[in-house]
Amino acid sequence: RVAVEAHPGGRAFECCLVFPHQADSSRHMISVLAPFGAALLGARVGSTLEVMTPGGRCRYKVKRLLYQPESEGHYHL
Repeated sequence: RVAVEAHPGGRAFECCLVFPHQADSSRHMISVLAPFGAALLGARVGSTLEVMTPGGRCRYKVKRLLYQPESEGHYHL
């Protein structure tokens, strides 16, 4: 899970990166293959991401990493 904020000074939200078959935008479960999900891969706290969306280019700032399976020793995914 990751907490991000539309940049500059926009709406903050949390999302979870998932495999494509688990994606559900209504629950903020974002596919790793979606543009936003791919941009989050390897991002660090404080990173600013630029993502092309159907509405145009958007910028997001990574605020917090709430859960990272590998750092918790969870390799079963």
